[in-house]
Amino acid sequence: MRGTLDYDERKVWEAVAEVNPDEIQNDAESLQKLLAPLSSLFAEDVRRYSEQLDKIIAKTLGDDEAQWDEARIELEQVRAGLKEFARQAARQVERSAKQSVNNFHDLRVRLPIRDFERRIEMAIAVAQHLDDVRRQLLKDAQRLSDELQKRAEELEGLARQAERLQNLGELDKMLTTLAEVAAKLKDTGGQIRGTKEHAAKLEENFGRLARWREIAERASDLRQRIPDRYSDLRAKLDEWVQKVIDHFADRKLEALKDYEQFEYEHSINRELAQRAGEERKAFEQLAKSYERMLRGITESQPSTHFDSEDPEGSYERLFQEVLQRLSSGLGKLGDMIQQDQNRILFLRVIRQVDTSELEKETKEVEAEWHRLGREITYEVVKAVRDGDKRLEGICGEVRKLVSRRSELLCKLNKLTNPYLLMTKNKPCLIC
Repeated sequence: MRGTLDYDERKVWEAVAEVNPDEIQNDAESLQKLLAPLSSLFAEDVRRYSEQLDKIIAKTLGDDEAQWDEARIELEQVRAGLKEFARQAARQVERSAKQSVNNFHDLRVRLPIRDFERRIEMAIAVAQHLDDVRRQLLKDAQRLSDELQKRAEELEGLARQAERLQNLGELDKMLTTLAEVAAKLKDTGGQIRGTKEHAAKLEENFGRLARWREIAERASDLRQRIPDRYSDLRAKLDEWVQKVIDHFADRKLEALKDYEQFEYEHSINRELAQRAGEERKAFEQLAKSYERMLRGITESQPSTHFDSEDPEGSYERLFQEVLQRLSSGLGKLGDMIQQDQNRILFLRVIRQVDTSELEKETKEVEAEWHRLGREITYEVVKAVRDGDKRLEGICGEVRKLVSRRSELLCKLNKLTNPYLLMTKNKPCLIC
């Protein structure tokens, strides 16, 4: 044996002495342990690096120093690859965390909390029950909103942690931190799914409550529009309200999805519209009857319109209008009769014309005018609504009186206008 080593031999032995297979094996096994928690999160990458580490460990088990050296070099390559893998995975975690923050924010924004902060107040009893549901849903939504805010803040912290991880230099620390943040992100993923389901259920219930509120608002409006004379329709509506109250008392929140079963108002609205239409038609037929009676006496078409919210008031105004028009027509006829009497007096006194026949006829016309004026009363006008025929007969007599007065006017004109006295072909041109 040699007593000493020359310089080149010492370099070789020193180099060999630096490669410790046990340390390489321990380092490789330590890396495998650090990768193990990541296997469920980054399965393909962990499998690939674990296989490489298994090969490295296998090379340390023999006595081949060249294999040890290869194992040492490959281990350094794996460590470099794992650092890049950790950085890329951390960036992925950061992006996912930020996306989850955005998702939580979107869920919070979509919660219709502000839309349902106002109380549900209406003139029907069902409003109180709907408001109880509203307060229950609102409280649940506010709790969820707070939870979403808390989760978002946690994820923002997780994103910052993942960002810092990308700048770490120590591989062991990088893999340990990566396992922590990735595991937290995975847990959050499950929470996100549960939270989305919760938010979706709340959204659905708020939507259903909105439909119930619309139904209740229509019912409240319908309640205001049903007049006292339709007590049977009010009873139907009250019965519907009680059914809704009982339904909510029995099914609680589950009752929200049954809103389509209680779209009641169509039938009551139809009945209300039908009755209002029949009332309007009866009013318009009566107005046409008056128009027919007034024709030839005065302006015949009544201007009063039917008001469905005040039908009796409409009739009252129609009666008053017809009475006023008849009175006005008779008043004008009376003025014309008075004018005729003045002209007859002029002919008798000034022109010394024999007007005895005209005076007699004028007095008869005047007497008839007074009689008809006494017979035209509010009660007679109103009685037409009940089928009374007196006004029809009176109006017929008034038209006859108007015609008789016209004949009298023609006779009077003949005496007044000498030209007409000489004209035989057209004796009443100015009548």
